[in-house]
Amino acid sequence: MDLRGYQRRVVCLKKTDSPMIDEAYFVLSRDVTLDERHGDFIKEANKLIEESTKEKTKKDGRLLAFFAGFISALAIAISLFILTRYTG
Repeated sequence: MDLRGYQRRVVCLKKTDSPMIDEAYFVLSRDVTLDERHGDFIKEANKLIEESTKEKTKKDGRLLAFFAGFISALAIAISLFILTRYTG
């Protein structure tokens, strides 16, 4: 059995400000050193967390709009059925 080594640098970000994300893991590019670009890394990580939280909120809003439209259409259909069935 031939086993080769593989190394990736992973940074774990704990206690995020997001209500949806407790921990986030980032795999760093090979050419990045955190000593030089620590501030850039934190900004990028926070941006990714914010974007993932906003995407979830956007999807929830679309689902709510779908169900509101469905219930409204159902109410109109039932009203029309009752009007045509019992008024003529």
